[in-house]
Amino acid sequence: MNYTYKIATLNINATSSPMKIKKLTNFLLGQDIDIALLQEVANNDLSNVYGHSAHINEGTETRVQQSL
Repeated sequence: MNYTYKIATLNINATSSPMKIKKLTNFLLGQDIDIALLQEVANNDLSNVYGHSAHINEGTETRVQQSL
């Protein structure tokens, strides 16, 4: 039996507000995404993304804000 998975890769530029989490959840559910690979996740608590579980792989370097 063959399986087809819908995969999304997203650079979400931080998940610092409940509105961003809501938009992310709506996108994942609306597009019927099975696997989402997220970059630049500032808040590692993604437990409130309904219908999905989060597996976190943190880098060894922290995010550094630079001013020009």
